[in-house]
Amino acid sequence: MTRSTALKNAILDAICNNTPLQVAAAYISLHTADPGGNGASEVAGGGYARQPGSFEAAGTGAAGECRNDAIIDFTVMPACTVTYVGVWSALAGVWYWGGILTAQKVVNAGDTFRFIVNALNLKDVDV
Repeated sequence: MTRSTALKNAILDAICNNTPLQVAAAYISLHTADPGGNGASEVAGGGYARQPGSFEAAGTGAAGECRNDAIIDFTVMPACTVTYVGVWSALAGVWYWGGILTAQKVVNAGDTFRFIVNALNLKDVDV
C-alpha cells in the first residue's frame, strides 16, 4: 500500500500531539494503475464517482485489518481495467492511501464494479 504524506502526518499528529484524526466517511476510489502517493490514475468517465465505504471496527476480523461491512457499488462504469483501489478523506477530500487489487478486473462500459461485504480489506496502515 502507498500512503500519502497527509495520512502519515495526521496519524503522527494524533499520536504525538493529541490532534483528533476524524474522517466522516472513507471514500473509495478505483484506479487503472498505481496511484502512487497522490491518487493518480483514477478511473474517469461514464458514471464513475468515488463511493463512501462502511467498515467494521479495526481488528474485528484480524489485527491490523478493517473490512467493508456493506456493499460498495460503482455504477455505470466506463470501459477500463481496474488494478488498484484508493481511500480518500471525503468525496473531494484528501488522498490517504491505495493498494493493488488481488486480481485486476476488466470492466465494460455501463457495468457495475462491486465490492461485496468483506471483500475490501484495508490493512497495514503503517506510518
